[in-house]
Amino acid sequence: MPEHSPNYPPLRRGWITSSSCGDGSLAAVLSEATGTGWQGIAYTTVGACALRGVHGVAGSTRLRNTDGSEVDPGTVYELRLWSVDTSDDTALLARELRWLNGTGGVKLAVYTATEDAHDATPCWYRRNSYLQHGADAPFKGSDTMTSIEVFTEESTYGNTVFIDEIMTGRWSFNG
Repeated sequence: MPEHSPNYPPLRRGWITSSSCGDGSLAAVLSEATGTGWQGIAYTTVGACALRGVHGVAGSTRLRNTDGSEVDPGTVYELRLWSVDTSDDTALLARELRWLNGTGGVKLAVYTATEDAHDATPCWYRRNSYLQHGADAPFKGSDTMTSIEVFTEESTYGNTVFIDEIMTGRWSFNG
């Protein structure tokens, strides 16, 4: 049997933060999605929807599907929104908002290792990417969805443990 060794990028030191979003409602999570650089996925009672944007003002924020239509917030039972524009903070690698109906919402962020990480947990991270559905050969960079994989050290034996993956890329298709 041939050996296979994937060419994974090395793990790098970083910091991960997490905090609750307001009162735990979908509206509270959506109010955190300020600016224009948000994409995501909404799991709804009529199926999963790839999201190309968040628009509107606080209190009446709406989700836009990749085909341009609005997603009815009353049908959403789980939401993941990630920032595709982290240029304001050079240490910020990934930022994601999550909401689960009945459980609440959380803000997650992964930063490069810096000395001034307050209220953050040390972690290891690496960049990752996936080929998106509907991509045709020859594949282009825009056919991939990028992410940051997050690992921590297990305290007793020092093993590295995968804990999360925060998406960072843009959807490359419509519909």
